[in-house]
Amino acid sequence: MLVALALIWGASFMFIKIADRQLAPATLIFGRIGLAALALAVAAPKGTIATLRAHARWLVVVGLVNTAIPFWLLSWGETRIQSGLASIIQAAVPIFNAALAFLFFKELRVTGTRLVGVGVGFVGVALLVGAQPQGKVLGALAVVGMAFCYGAGGLMASRHLREAPAHVVALGTSTVAAIAAAPAGIIQAPHFVPSWKTFASIAVLGIIGTAIAYLLFFAIIANAGSGYASLEAIAALAPDYLKVTKGLVSTLASEPIKQDLVKMLVELAGKINAKTIAEGIETIEEYEACRDLGIDLLQGYYLAHPQEQLRTGDEEVEQMADRQRPARSVVV
Repeated sequence: MLVALALIWGASFMFIKIADRQLAPATLIFGRIGLAALALAVAAPKGTIATLRAHARWLVVVGLVNTAIPFWLLSWGETRIQSGLASIIQAAVPIFNAALAFLFFKELRVTGTRLVGVGVGFVGVALLVGAQPQGKVLGALAVVGMAFCYGAGGLMASRHLREAPAHVVALGTSTVAAIAAAPAGIIQAPHFVPSWKTFASIAVLGIIGTAIAYLLFFAIIANAGSGYASLEAIAALAPDYLKVTKGLVSTLASEPIKQDLVKMLVELAGKINAKTIAEGIETIEEYEACRDLGIDLLQGYYLAHPQEQLRTGDEEVEQMADRQRPARSVVV
């Protein structure tokens, strides 16, 4: 989803540039967001209105901060700078996201070398904007303002709209933004019929660049939120063991992403005084990968085959069961 979203939003700059030739920024925004809201409303499932009401307050805030304001800043900025430069400046979104998280969103705060990276990023953005000719500085600053709004809006959505379905957040924020953009968009509408290229650009920006993109964007936020919720649940359960399943173990030696994930699990286990167990180890590569990552207990055919079942009633079995009953484990 993240790759698809990046491709969609990356291509949007070109279509904005085309539409900007005949439309005022406010009119472009109204057409784009209005079409997106209409498409999302048509596709909305039953029960959407009730969910919209339940989250109305933050839908309004996120709709303004994450859609109406940044869309206008970007459209206005692209009347003064090239779309390629605008797309580069937009890369400042994660920088503002990290900076705002450090100041106001403790649960998403970055520290250490990542914080140093944020500082370096700020310097880069400042140099890029400062290098623009005098007539283009305001346009560049407008796109920087857009990046700031996107950073703030994403954090607000992550904190306050995490439990809302993606289609509800996409529809609610698009509708709020369309209403906010309507007065200026209608007043500044051209007195001639735009070309087919302008209409096509608005259609692409509205349906693909906003409606579909927002469904992906808020689904990503919801998934990230469920990850945080899962960690909170693990901490609340206070397990004795965290179990790494065979699905992770089987390709652990060859996939760095899985290795990073297991490292985090081992670190988490240490912080909550739990042990880690890896199951399904069948090769020496799997064994060495688990051992090198610091997993406490290992099991699988590579180490030993299943033992003959012990009979219930044996004193040794009963003592073992008594010792194991209080243990709580979480499978990851």
